[in-house]
Amino acid sequence: MWGESSLRDPPRAIGVTLRSRLCFPCSPFQLASAKKLRIKFAIVPVDKVLLLQFAVPLLLPECVVDYHIFKTAVNRFFGPFVGRDKRPAYFDIASTYPSLEKLTQGFPVIRGEFERLMAETVEMPRYHDVDKGEKAISDTTPKKWSVFMLEILGHRPAVNRACCPETCKLLEKVPGLIQAFFSVLDPGKSVPEHEGPYLGYLRYHLGLRVPTRKPPKLVVKGQDYQWKEGEAVLFDDSYPHKVVNDSPEIRAVLIVDVRRPLPMVPNLLNMFITNVVARHTYGKKVAKKAEEFAATTATRILNQRQAA
Repeated sequence: MWGESSLRDPPRAIGVTLRSRLCFPCSPFQLASAKKLRIKFAIVPVDKVLLLQFAVPLLLPECVVDYHIFKTAVNRFFGPFVGRDKRPAYFDIASTYPSLEKLTQGFPVIRGEFERLMAETVEMPRYHDVDKGEKAISDTTPKKWSVFMLEILGHRPAVNRACCPETCKLLEKVPGLIQAFFSVLDPGKSVPEHEGPYLGYLRYHLGLRVPTRKPPKLVVKGQDYQWKEGEAVLFDDSYPHKVVNDSPEIRAVLIVDVRRPLPMVPNLLNMFITNVVARHTYGKKVAKKAEEFAATTATRILNQRQAA
C-alpha cells in the first residue's frame, strides 16, 4: 500500500531506494545500497512555497533509504544559491559566520579542557569506530584518527560534554551548529582526498595542538592551509580535500560543522534535512556509538575528577 503527500502530481519525481532500516553509513547524505522499493520525491513550488512531495509504502517493518539521488537533487537545488562550482573553498569567518568568532576567542579555555583530557589519557575512539562510513578515509593506516564527540545533529553525549563543560557552553552560542568534536591525528597520520556529500554545511577548524616540525596542512580544492594554534579556518567540506601530515607529533583541532548561510527557502529545506531527517537517522546512530565509548572511557575520567 502506498501513501502520498502532495497537492498535485510532481512534475519530476525522484526515485529513491529503500530496504531494511533507516541509517547513514557514511555521512548524513550517503546511504548504503538496499533491497529495492521505489520511493518518489519531488520539490514542488506551490503559491511561492516549496513543498517536499513524496510517495512511500505504508506499514513497512524496517527500512534503509539510499539517499544518493535525493541528496544529488537537493545539492542541485542549492547550487544557484551557493555559486555552484565558483563558490569559494575558504571563507572569511567574521563576515560569513561571525558567531564562530566567539569559539576562536575562547581558544585558551577550549585548549585547556582538551589538554586536560590528553593528560588524563582518555582513550578516544577512532573516527570509523563511531561512524563506519568514514572507514575509507580513517582506517587507511595503522595510525589513528581519533575523535571525541561533543554534539551531533542535536544529540549531545552527556558524559563527553561533562568532561568539557566550558567548551560546550561556547558551542551553545553558535546558531545552526550541526556537529562538534575534537579531532586528533597520530604523528604522521594523513587523510586521503575525499569530499563531503552535502552542500548544506560549512566546516570550521580551530587549531589546538599543531606541530611546528614538518607542520601538517589542509588542502581544499588544491589550495593549502597550514593550521596554527589558536587560529581558525572555515572551508567548504563538499570540495575535494585532504590532510598531508608528515609530522612526528600529534595534530589536534576542534571541528565544528554549521549550516551554510542560505536565503529563506533553501534554508528552510536545509533545516528540515539536518534537524529532522539526518538527526533521527545518522545523528542518532553516531551519538549512540559515541555514548558507548564514553561509558567506558570518559566515565572513568569523571570518576577520577570527582574522587580528587
